[in-house]
Amino acid sequence: MTEPVAFGARLRRLRLDAGLSLGDFARQVNYDKGYLSKVENGHRTASPYLARRCDAVLDADGELAALVREQPRQSRAGNAASTKPPATTDLDAAGWLQHLTERREAIKTVAGSALALGLGLDTALAGGNAPGSSQGSPPQPPFPQGGAPLAVLGDLFTHMRKLGQVTSAQVVLPMLVAQANTLLRYTSSASPRERDDLLILTARYAEYTGWMAQEAGHDLDALAWTKCAVDLATTAGDKRLVAYGLIRQALVTMYRSDSASTIALAQQARLRTTSFDIQAQAARREAQGHALAGDYGACMACLDQARDLQLRARAESSSADHALGPTHLSDPVEMITGWCLYDLGRPRAAAEVLDQQIAAMDPDASRSQSRYGIRRALAYAGAGEIDHACELAGELLDTVDGVSSATVGIELHQLSRALTRFRNNSSVRRLSPRLTASLHVSHF
Repeated sequence: MTEPVAFGARLRRLRLDAGLSLGDFARQVNYDKGYLSKVENGHRTASPYLARRCDAVLDADGELAALVREQPRQSRAGNAASTKPPATTDLDAAGWLQHLTERREAIKTVAGSALALGLGLDTALAGGNAPGSSQGSPPQPPFPQGGAPLAVLGDLFTHMRKLGQVTSAQVVLPMLVAQANTLLRYTSSASPRERDDLLILTARYAEYTGWMAQEAGHDLDALAWTKCAVDLATTAGDKRLVAYGLIRQALVTMYRSDSASTIALAQQARLRTTSFDIQAQAARREAQGHALAGDYGACMACLDQARDLQLRARAESSSADHALGPTHLSDPVEMITGWCLYDLGRPRAAAEVLDQQIAAMDPDASRSQSRYGIRRALAYAGAGEIDHACELAGELLDTVDGVSSATVGIELHQLSRALTRFRNNSSVRRLSPRLTASLHVSHF
């Protein structure tokens, strides 16, 4: 049987076994009865979310989700930038990342690929073999001695992260690229005592540059910068930052709807560090991967592990540990629980959790407010509360436009598709033009 026919036949059998008429079932999943009839008859293909929603209502333990092949979302930037790198991620005159087809090799050569590590980091970073170097270039001045310059550069990075919360990634990205290049070039002239600290700070800049590249809609750049951060952290011996880099890579695959890669990368991250904080973040990311796959049991198990690890991390927190990951969530595990519940086809439960967590969030964290706020609107739409979903989304769209996020754009697109099923609703009609405009701003 073809996939839609196999799915439809199994859906009908499970529905009948549950004693539900098609009308009753349609009301519970909040889908049109006629549409579901076409799905059951194999005339329409169920979306992955509909499959997970039906699993939840019929208590099918992921059986229906397993019948729908999730097609990983392709990077729009990756498809569009095959011959020319995005202007926002071009590097400065030093010449790092000069062309998309050379991007990974350039970063690997500069930042410490296996070959570069074998030759020694000094050889890779200094001299005429680094990308963009020329024999006529003026010598690089030595990095200032003492801890003060590093401390100031660390404070600057903290401010850059704050700026990234309240403005477009397109604004922050060029500054991050320039700073990362400057730090990288200084690494070869730093004293041995300061070398590792400078490498770690450079890795943090590279990791955050990767996040802003993803937010700007450039997934290939995001992966390349994150790989650079992992290489630098490996060279410095910072296992915590290496593991976090894998969690960041898993975020890219999660937004591509690639559940298998998301789970695998998160599991790798958990094996690479003893840091409770990073292990907790990896467990949360793995839970999101399981939610995309429709595996409720595995998702909840990972979230339980994340709660335990989060408690241990807070009990053993050290001011010496630099902050990695989200800093604007009062309870990251509960927020991600709400996120996962929606993907698992439980929108009403998701909305209740997200209500509580968003109320406790820093109101000035515009990027986080946009991300989780649109997901809350999506949860209410899934639960059938269309007017409230439109109201929540409408209140957020100015903020969403301000941060101009490609990942939030993915959430907006899901919301737009969900609301299309209720196009005759007056709230949907009023919101639709404004929502369409925000989708354009968010690079979707």
